[in-house]
Amino acid sequence: MVKKLLKLTELCGLFFMTKKAKLIIGLFILLVFVGAVLKFTPLGQKVPREEAKKAQETKEILAKIGRHLMLPVGEEPVVAIIKDKELLVKEQTFYLDAQNGDYLVVYPKAAKALIYSPKRDMLVNVGPIIGPKTTPEITPEALTNQPVPLKVEIRNGTSKSGLANTIKQRLETNALFKVTEAIDAGKKDYEKTMIVDTGKTNNKDAVKQLSGILGAQITEKLPAGEKETSADVLVILGKDQL
Repeated sequence: MVKKLLKLTELCGLFFMTKKAKLIIGLFILLVFVGAVLKFTPLGQKVPREEAKKAQETKEILAKIGRHLMLPVGEEPVVAIIKDKELLVKEQTFYLDAQNGDYLVVYPKAAKALIYSPKRDMLVNVGPIIGPKTTPEITPEALTNQPVPLKVEIRNGTSKSGLANTIKQRLETNALFKVTEAIDAGKKDYEKTMIVDTGKTNNKDAVKQLSGILGAQITEKLPAGEKETSADVLVILGKDQL
């Protein structure tokens, strides 16, 4: 190895130097050469490629979420994959409807967090962040200086007993919504869940978030056979919620 380093220095024109100096410079040249080789080989590109792959995956996930909800601008979110839903539920009810494999997306500056399910292509939950915690906690106090909660009436449009109350409990974990009533719909054969916007609220972002959470379409037309509601929106549950 020593002879090779000495030979390397001679090839570089370093004839008139001591043996020790030649060894030091030869070692330096060798390190520079190895570094250059790694830079342009798959081994040297492994870490950057993995980072680029993760960045691309994050970009694609955010693009999908953006179809359901207007995302904060001016900051990069923290994105993590939920791997132990049951453990998280013990800490926060925010994760109640999540599944392993869903994405938790946190915007620290905007103090907003959301859970997105790529398998179901839907927003599972959206809420604010309190203090320095990295997991969101949904309480009325978290919405200081925020819009008044959206008044929601829920009607069960299926034959499954208790579905309206189940969805009520789910929505009540999010202080953006206030469920005023949970009753049966005029009929029991609704295939798809719908959200009827009565036009009584200017908080259209909350309506869109409700749509994302339930995976339901928004309409302004009340279905035939259904009574008017005093709430801001009327949710009629379909079989897609079973």
